[in-house]
Amino acid sequence: MKYYVNIILDYFCRSSLTDKLYMLILYITIIMLGVDILSRFDGNPDTIYPALNQIGNFVMFMMSPVLPSLWVVYVHFQVFHDERRIKRLFYPLCIINAINIIAVIFSQTYGWFYYIDSDNIYHRGPFFLFPAFITITLILADFIIIVINRRNLDKKSFFSLIFFALPPFISIILQITFYGTSTVWFFPCW
Repeated sequence: MKYYVNIILDYFCRSSLTDKLYMLILYITIIMLGVDILSRFDGNPDTIYPALNQIGNFVMFMMSPVLPSLWVVYVHFQVFHDERRIKRLFYPLCIINAINIIAVIFSQTYGWFYYIDSDNIYHRGPFFLFPAFITITLILADFIIIVINRRNLDKKSFFSLIFFALPPFISIILQITFYGTSTVWFFPCW
């Protein structure tokens, strides 16, 4: 195990910021895909499923702005190539994530984002759109930054950055529209 940890640490010490961000986005996506599985254990209240369902949904909602936040940092670095600019993004993105975490914690008691009933069935809460709003806002902000600064990018990078966020954006809209179907695998929202 120590061998693999050293390989990972060595990679992060030698890699560029772009590579580190990209790999972090991949690792968190893998984790979120696993957590998404846990959040789909509706029903069977007399088993371990209620605990898995509760943990999965809690982590999904808590982590929902993390990937879009990393995407903001990645896009900014690709467009501006300025690490100082990235450091200035750190605090606003941390505040967004902290507000979300606090809201998710309070949602456990008040059902703001979601609640799981006594039959272990997930239900949307009155503010379930809040995490989606955060994600959509971050994606749209990046889209605007990419379009406005397209001259700073070569053609290949421009199209890659523009179209990378399109599938998650469409998935979020579908997720909101079709209750009960998981379509958000890239930037989990709920």
